[in-house]
Amino acid sequence: MADAQRAHETVHQPMDEDYVAVDVDNESFEDESSDDDNVLVLRLSKARGDRSVSSESSGSSTKRPRDAEEDWIVTDPVPGGPVDGSVIPSFLGHVASRMWSGHLRSQLKGHTRGHFCKKLMTWYTTASPRVKKLIRDSRLSHLPSIMYPHIDMPLICVFIERWHPDTSSFHMPFGEMTILLHDVWEILCILVDGRLVSAESGIEQSKSAVMELFGVTKKVLESVHWKGGGVVCNSIVSMCSVGQMSNFEAIGWMFLLLGSTLFIDKSGDRIRPICLLEVQDGVEGVGGYSWGSAILAYLYRQLGIASRGDCS
Repeated sequence: MADAQRAHETVHQPMDEDYVAVDVDNESFEDESSDDDNVLVLRLSKARGDRSVSSESSGSSTKRPRDAEEDWIVTDPVPGGPVDGSVIPSFLGHVASRMWSGHLRSQLKGHTRGHFCKKLMTWYTTASPRVKKLIRDSRLSHLPSIMYPHIDMPLICVFIERWHPDTSSFHMPFGEMTILLHDVWEILCILVDGRLVSAESGIEQSKSAVMELFGVTKKVLESVHWKGGGVVCNSIVSMCSVGQMSNFEAIGWMFLLLGSTLFIDKSGDRIRPICLLEVQDGVEGVGGYSWGSAILAYLYRQLGIASRGDCS
């Protein structure tokens, strides 16, 4: 525990001055993707008992009918799967079920937002001392520097094929294993206790928050800074990094941070405004939120979506 504490304290040291080198989806958001920096999948459906059983994949343009979702529910012993359907009730919709039937899927698509993490680090080095203090006090300032610029998608795909959302665990040859809050602390060094991250809003409220941050009208926002249900990442940098009061600049930095490190989705060069809602009134209290529990729940959800047989 002492070693973990020292690691935590070390990673939260201020960045060197010369060092330049991360939901609940609102159904109003448009599901568009781009070729740059998009990741996996976005949307989840539910079945009986709030079990995760279906998804819309990033490569799919049609929704699975409800009766097809019901066909995923295990009622009898399944070849290559569970004998008791109450354990993994949605196994028939899992990629493993399709693979057992001889239907292999291609490798999932996955990208990082390493480019914007580099922009965040550059932005930090040019910020005023007041802004740097606000960012450091958030206890999230280290995240852009620990994000990998490349990811091993074949390895990730192998783990996804063994993830079962019904049990929230990887089913390995030697037994089950899962990801815990302790792992989040050890890997990301972010708070795993504290206030609940629970911001929710409609599309209009989200747009209003962005309009206030940018200081623009709705017409300007939608014509210049808004695309496909999200805020253009480069607009956050250009509108918030120069000529803003310290608090607004720190809010913009934190907005881009959350959307580029912890809550990445398939929106490419855009960020869903849901990431702004917890920080729109200021970043002074950001360090008190349980970001670790929020990202763990988000990771479970994304793994569950990606494990569906029709995800691409």
